[in-house]
Amino acid sequence: MTQVRAYGIVRSDLSTDTTGQDVHEIRDLSMLHGFDLRGVTIEHGDAHFGLLLATLAPSHITTLIVPTVVHLTGWLDAARQDASVWTLRPAGYWPSLKAWGGAAEFVPVGLK
Repeated sequence: MTQVRAYGIVRSDLSTDTTGQDVHEIRDLSMLHGFDLRGVTIEHGDAHFGLLLATLAPSHITTLIVPTVVHLTGWLDAARQDASVWTLRPAGYWPSLKAWGGAAEFVPVGLK
């Protein structure tokens, strides 16, 4: 079985005092689902998102994890070109737009 390669993004301008907790929760979610978390980046804003998202496919990242979808405002569809997007709150994901037969809308996932 191939392990899902994941990457996390936390925007510190949105998480503010909970930035560290959000990073911790991304790591926990990755462990819970058996994802191979390659890293978590903390960004203050989205100025570098174009470059960051362009590296997903070449890095074989198929799952992006963020605290809330607000952390990807304006970038959700771009991210979904190469990866599914998981959120901590609410718990669930938006499938990659390339997923065969996958739902285009948010899929809630109950936590164990």
